[in-house]
Amino acid sequence: MAATDEHVDLELSTVGNTSPKASLTNPTKSFAKARCPPIVHTKPFQAGVGIAVAIAFTVSLIIGLVFGLRSPVWGYFGNEEQMVNHFSLGWREGFDWVIWNAGFGKRSWDGCHEIAYAVMYAADSGSSTKKPSHSTTNNQVEGVDEADWVKTDGTYIYSLNNQQTNSTDTGYGYGYGQCRQTLNIVRAYPVASASIMWSHMLDESFVAFAILLEESSNMLAVMGERVFERSQDVQREFVEIQVFDITNRANPTFVRSIAIEGWHIGARLSNGVLYEIVGFSPIQAINGELTRVMPFCVDSLASKSACTAVTEVGHVNTINAQSMISIVALDLKRPLTPLGKAMAAVKGSVVYVSRNSIYLATSDYLTTSSADTVIAKFDIAGTKIAFRGVRRVRGTVLNQFSLDEHPTTGYFRIATTSFISGITSSSSSFLYVFDERFELVGELGNIAPGERIYSARFDDNRAYLVTFKNTDPLFTIDLSQPRQPRIAGELKVPGVSDYLHPIDDTHVIGVGRNQPDPTQSILKDVKISLFDVSDPEAPKEAATVVITWDSPTETDGYISSPVKDDHKSFFYSHSKNLLAVPVDKRSYKSFMEDSQFGTYLYSITPQYTFALQARIDHYDEAKYSSDEFYYAANLNYYTGFLIRRHFYIENNFYTISNNQIYVNSIENYGLLAKLYIANRNSTIDPLTVELHH
Repeated sequence: MAATDEHVDLELSTVGNTSPKASLTNPTKSFAKARCPPIVHTKPFQAGVGIAVAIAFTVSLIIGLVFGLRSPVWGYFGNEEQMVNHFSLGWREGFDWVIWNAGFGKRSWDGCHEIAYAVMYAADSGSSTKKPSHSTTNNQVEGVDEADWVKTDGTYIYSLNNQQTNSTDTGYGYGYGQCRQTLNIVRAYPVASASIMWSHMLDESFVAFAILLEESSNMLAVMGERVFERSQDVQREFVEIQVFDITNRANPTFVRSIAIEGWHIGARLSNGVLYEIVGFSPIQAINGELTRVMPFCVDSLASKSACTAVTEVGHVNTINAQSMISIVALDLKRPLTPLGKAMAAVKGSVVYVSRNSIYLATSDYLTTSSADTVIAKFDIAGTKIAFRGVRRVRGTVLNQFSLDEHPTTGYFRIATTSFISGITSSSSSFLYVFDERFELVGELGNIAPGERIYSARFDDNRAYLVTFKNTDPLFTIDLSQPRQPRIAGELKVPGVSDYLHPIDDTHVIGVGRNQPDPTQSILKDVKISLFDVSDPEAPKEAATVVITWDSPTETDGYISSPVKDDHKSFFYSHSKNLLAVPVDKRSYKSFMEDSQFGTYLYSITPQYTFALQARIDHYDEAKYSSDEFYYAANLNYYTGFLIRRHFYIENNFYTISNNQIYVNSIENYGLLAKLYIANRNSTIDPLTVELHH
């Protein structure tokens, strides 16, 4: 395995001159990150292809029976030669098919990096004797925090924001100029003391996408990527973690930087330990020879090295992978202690993390038309990480909410949809249950034949699934007997719920799209449903609200909610009886008159109906030009005034966009303050505060 050394400098940034930069030199040949074609949703099944369906589906079933649910043999590589041979077989077998559900690493059309959206949403944190009562990022798993671009501790708000540095025209006829990112700390409570405490312009070569906050140690971790290019066919990508001590909010200090070669898949914080999950493809020479199979890890406290030893890399005998997973554990309560590391020659795109385990799911195409899901499991305990192996199930997962581990029994549950590409009627959904030993113990199949899963949610001993073809069936599934899961009830209503959020033991909120004509599969506008699941055998739709155009003559445009793809933009507080759903109305015909970008706030009445309380938006005609509004309405551009996050602190409600934070009173929704934190495509001077009375 011969290779000539080529070098690229990797600098880990620090704040100001508080610490020296670590300049490191890494050998490489070439780097190519596998990118997947977009997922194409097939058209409704047409009559006349019954024989083709039967043959194709039979083949799919045989493949599934032969390869589907067996437990692959796994172990660790004995030496580097074994590892090279393993990946060489994987590369020769074909393209690395991965469904990228995480959504990180997107870039907006003007070249300015768009802050990535992790899958999460807000909920109550409860009151504290030391801090004001407030909401926080509510995660899929209680006690496991997910990375996001904004956090709060009840007194301060921490955020990543895009910042305009000049007005140079970018070639699109509108002068946005160069975009940089700022890390901001805002004094949010009490409102009378609201101020921007600290605003730090990040290194232009470091593209941050999320932060995590460890409150007990006052440590703030910023995660991002660096891409190094030396020619058109050579690229090196690193995921970097920068850690700051924020004890002094007005002057945080740099603590440590860690870089892992590869691309970001997911990040979590549990019991003070940050888990960063990174994908890596072996380096290939132009002639196809593998020149390096191990990724580098770079630490500002140590020298450059391979992330772990070859003999500590797990692999599965029946899978010749084209990529691998690195997991790095950093204890933010003691950020200068050694890292925990684990690696395995498996793929991963959908991340689920419980208090004790990390699960990575990805699609594996057995043929060009059908796929299974391969699930890799790692045990975690502090900074210790151990590879447990993989399992395979039929079908593909929608997103992280299709996976769940019961908090007390440890049973792992996963919902999938299996279909033959191009033949919609072949689809059917499944639910599988694995015990603590990661052995299959229960299965529920043939759910909603001819339809696919649009949303899933597990809640203790229940699962809720929404499928769709012509109507929206909501299934309630009884998991109280893990070895015998069963469909308890089914409700068919027009439209579809793209996101499900249990608010108590008897009610679930669904946010999705409306179906004006139940006889046609056309979805439009925004529909919010309140499902009564007090009787799981007979679920009911207790209330609905459809958000559509204010003018009945307006039809040239569309209405959507980011909740469909960005669950963290959803907000619900039981203690405040407050629901917030951001909605984008984009009119192509009369964008200045009819386009709206704001958040709708509802309460739930004692009769379990929705009551509109207010609509808040950040658009200010005096400070945004008509050109900016045009680009927002017509090009789906990520403008600075689109609201994407919500918090409450005591009786104050905070809405957050890239440019601004608005504070409204929950008592009457009157405006209390505006904080300008960035100037993304606007004439607003950043770092200013307006107090309103």
